[in-house]
Amino acid sequence: MATVTEPVPQIDRYTDPKGAAEIMCLSVGTVYNLMSAGKLKAVKIGRSRRIAIRDIMELMKTGVESIESAA
Repeated sequence: MATVTEPVPQIDRYTDPKGAAEIMCLSVGTVYNLMSAGKLKAVKIGRSRRIAIRDIMELMKTGVESIESAA
């Protein structure tokens, strides 16, 4: 029986601002405000932006105060 000595690397998943808005139950405009305020990290690829799901989940853990201050 084979044993695994190293953990399997985690692959990050990304979504667009619309997908982030659906995950967080916010408007797309609020997602853009969060990105502009530096509360939500985004990567720009060409003309589009992508947001890591892990960053969305981290923002959701920090609480409503962070979201309200960016809106």
